Amino acid sequence: MGDDGLDPFLIIASDDASSITGTAIVVDGGQLLPEGNDFRLPPP
Repeated sequence: MGDDGLDPFLIIASDDASSITGTAIVVDGGQLLPEGNDFRLPPP
């Protein structure tokens, strides 16, 4: 795991985590992202 994988753990361990409630923080390197261009905005 590279340094990028540590960022969520550092945030959870800090005082900034007091505003994070009821969520799952997935650290999977993008494995759960769907394939394709689903995240593009439609043309104007």
